[in-house]
Parts: sequence; structure tokens; C-alpha cells
Amino acid sequence: MWPGNQHLRLTCIGIIFLTLFGCDYLREISSNETPAKPIQATPTQPPSKNQWLPAKSVQLSQAYLSQRNMIPLSGPDLRPTWKVEGRLTNSSGYTISRVRLSISLNDPSDHSQVDGAEIDLKIEIPPTETRGFSQEVRLLPPVNNHKIEWTYDILLVEGHL
Repeated sequence: MWPGNQHLRLTCIGIIFLTLFGCDYLREISSNETPAKPIQATPTQPPSKNQWLPAKSVQLSQAYLSQRNMIPLSGPDLRPTWKVEGRLTNSSGYTISRVRLSISLNDPSDHSQVDGAEIDLKIEIPPTETRGFSQEVRLLPPVNNHKIEWTYDILLVEGHL
């Protein structure tokens, strides 16, 4: 049907199609995995029927932030995708239904914040139990491939009896 560069034309048409219909992940970048450094939690007041619990009702352990191998080529947020993962332990008498975390990327030379984001984890954790989680977040990459430090803050914990 098409003489010559048929594969090249089909590839170009495929990339254009994927870009037009929302596929952001077409270009690979290098991976980076760094353990977290916790900071002091700050409780807030929630506007819901569930109970707001103190931030100390949940403990985050085995927390890691790793840069994904792809960056978006289109869309409103062109920052690379990172994966936040860890384990949450419920130390309250309530079943936890939601945890909001604040994630900060920091420059280790002066500890200034480079970028940050909040993520909502909708996760059911019965009293005294532990659950793992994994969620994607968009954050700026380290400049000139420098090491980064990251911190988290538990902003809110929501639960029910």
C-alpha cells in the first residue's frame, strides 16, 4: 500500500494518535530511588462524616520514592512521574479509611524545597494492622542528576469505628 518507509509512517501515525488521545508516557529517563526522612506531622480538621484522627494514629515505614522510567510529553503537568510506596500501621482504635501525605523534594546542600505535592491514600486499615501502598505523584527531577532528599508529612488521618 505504501512504498518505502511503511514502518516509519505507521510509527509516526501511532505516536500522533497516542499523543492526541492522552498517552503521556513515551520517553524514558533514568531511575532514582531514595529512602524517606520523616518530619513532624501537622494535624488538620476534616470536613466529613468520618472521624479525624491525630496524625500519630498511623505510622509510615519502609517509605521509598523512586523516579519512573517515563516522562509525559503532553498534558497540563509535564513533570516526571515518581512512585511513592511504603507501609502504614494503624495504632488507633478506629479503622483508617484515608491518609493524606505531603511529599517534599529537597536540595541536600541547603535543604531548600525543590518541589512538593500532596497525595490522598484511600486505604482501609483495621486497628493494629499494617497495609502497603503505592501511588504515583508528579515532581520535578533532580537538577544535573544530583542526589535529592525527600521528606513526608502526614497531613490528615480519617477513620471510622
